[in-house]
Amino acid sequence: NKRAIVVVAAVLVIGIIVGIGCWAISNVFAPTGGDGPVINKPAPDPLLTVDDMAGLGVGEWLVSPEVPTAANALCIGATYETAPLADRIATRQLNTAGNPANTVANLVATYATLQIAGQVLADQVSQMGICPGVTAQLVNSYDIAGLGDEFSAFTLMLETDVLEYHTIFLGRTGRVNIFVDLVDSQKAIAPAEASGMLVKVLNRLCRGGEGACPTGISVNATVPPVGDFAGWLTEVDMPRINANAGAWGASEPSSTLKITGSQCEVGDLKKVSGAKALQRTLLLVGDPKAPKSFGVDQVDYTFDDPDKAAKYAKELNRGLANCADTRPTAAVEEGANIKGVGAGDAAFTGKTYQITHTISVDSSTVYRVAVITSGSSVGYLFANPSANFNFSDQQWKAIATRAAERITQK
Repeated sequence: NKRAIVVVAAVLVIGIIVGIGCWAISNVFAPTGGDGPVINKPAPDPLLTVDDMAGLGVGEWLVSPEVPTAANALCIGATYETAPLADRIATRQLNTAGNPANTVANLVATYATLQIAGQVLADQVSQMGICPGVTAQLVNSYDIAGLGDEFSAFTLMLETDVLEYHTIFLGRTGRVNIFVDLVDSQKAIAPAEASGMLVKVLNRLCRGGEGACPTGISVNATVPPVGDFAGWLTEVDMPRINANAGAWGASEPSSTLKITGSQCEVGDLKKVSGAKALQRTLLLVGDPKAPKSFGVDQVDYTFDDPDKAAKYAKELNRGLANCADTRPTAAVEEGANIKGVGAGDAAFTGKTYQITHTISVDSSTVYRVAVITSGSSVGYLFANPSANFNFSDQQWKAIATRAAERITQK
């Protein structure tokens, strides 16, 4: 009868569809060559392997019995406590056979949606501009194109019992977020060199089709993530003078200026006509060799016109450079010039100085000073070292450069 024919036909159609579906699923896991489909092929390893690390060229890598945890991820550990729960988190640590101090900690977290993964990554990147809870110094920041959907890298110096150099990668392909902390005891491994180790693992992770796969990788230096107050130096920007001694603390920016200056500036630093002025002070505490209240004052003068800012910066620089002419006890060492491009392609320039005032035959005071200009803003930096406790010229240049980058972020 017709009804029976229809039922039989429907069953045949369903059987064909199911058969095609089973064939398609089995072939998803089939090898490119061999004797036939293989069902339940093991999932690709989402973590860095010994083979992936071999190309880095710093020694033989081994899987470590130690297992990193999300809570111990440098600078961003606390973000895992407040972030949406990941569907899966996988972790692994590797170290070199010749030097167990050289390690790589790898965490891979998969989230429910692309939006959640992107927001978690954004929160973690922002923490790198602060790195709360540790005495690390953020040395450089990088943007990496072509590795996945979005990737950043950071180099830090961390002083514990020994000096550690950290190269941290934070990135995402699709719903999968990747954290890699590469530690070396001798020097920071350049992100351009280390990014190659991630290509194989990212090629495995992007197979699901939701995320970008590596192609045309480029690594570019960039300004660090904004600190706790946009426009201002923060603790992670500051180097320590003695290894494993002291920690930096910072006040909130304030309109009450307490800056004294080096005695070489033209006019009163607390009263600058036509400028809105704020001050933040960073102090090094806990180093017994440091002079009393050793630290750095940062003052930001904001004018309503770039020409007025440039004019005031010129006045400051003239007074500092000519201080020996106006104060016979002063000796001026002009340091490095700085020049670069900060946030939003804003250009900045600056000049550094060291000024010494002779008080007596065996007594003197030393100051480090810098003047920075970007657009309508003038930044003034003032430090109070001593003859035996001082920033190096390179450190002071780095601090001034970072302050200039920070000014462009406000």
